[in-house]
Amino acid sequence: MFALQVECQFTTILGSLVCHKKLRHLIIFEERSWHATKEVIALLVNLTSVPSFCEHIYEPMLVGKLLACAKDSSNPSLFKVMRNLSRFEVGTSLLSGFIPELVNALMDAQPSIQVEVMGILNNIASIKDMCCSILTRKHLLQFLSAQLGLNTTEDDLVLEIGIFIGSICSSKTASVISEARLVSSMCLLFPKKQYDKDLTVQFLYAFNQLLLYESTSKDFRACPDKMVMHVLKLRQDANKLVANMADIFMNVLMEIDQEWCIKIKWFNFSLINRMTFQGTI
Repeated sequence: MFALQVECQFTTILGSLVCHKKLRHLIIFEERSWHATKEVIALLVNLTSVPSFCEHIYEPMLVGKLLACAKDSSNPSLFKVMRNLSRFEVGTSLLSGFIPELVNALMDAQPSIQVEVMGILNNIASIKDMCCSILTRKHLLQFLSAQLGLNTTEDDLVLEIGIFIGSICSSKTASVISEARLVSSMCLLFPKKQYDKDLTVQFLYAFNQLLLYESTSKDFRACPDKMVMHVLKLRQDANKLVANMADIFMNVLMEIDQEWCIKIKWFNFSLINRMTFQGTI
């Protein structure tokens, strides 16, 4: 079955076949399966990308058992299964009941598992009014801020944290984001990650969200001038999405802060002069 599902055209068919009662029981409910062959777990990873299969395993008891087994075995692939489940509305709602367990797993796990757990939390955060429930978990934002300050944090995890901050920032959450000093951590890290375009886009989106609320906007405007200068240069980036996001950021910043408006005009003037002199424009 694993060999068959490797061929994409068979994945949907197998998703229906596995719903057969006995086969489903063997794969999902037999506890030894979680610690069995890599093929069994890999099969689950791929099948949980099929909506028709996921519809049959959205049960609180099953998800709880899956999470417990994933934590006990420290298997990133089992967390990937849960991340796949969280992509669908029913799965996201169901997993939202396990926020404390997920946050605990995030803080104690290896980097590859942290990436998957952050992906799950990002999907949960997309549900209206779920952000505050996530942020009630003690020290979560402080933990994320500390991760951004470590040179050893993997780019995939930094990307997920950027997506998370952009998703949860609102009038209700801005103050706790500010208290965790996440804005300054993001500003210090951002110029160092300019080689990663996906990460750059997500951070720029998060920055735009942070500018909309008084407490986080104040934190951002307290960041070093070189941070804004870096974003200003990104307006000329060859990647159109990066350039557009940087342009939106600059326009918002100039609109809400007169002092920065003057600075940006001078920065822009200096940058254009330098580029003209160097023959790059």
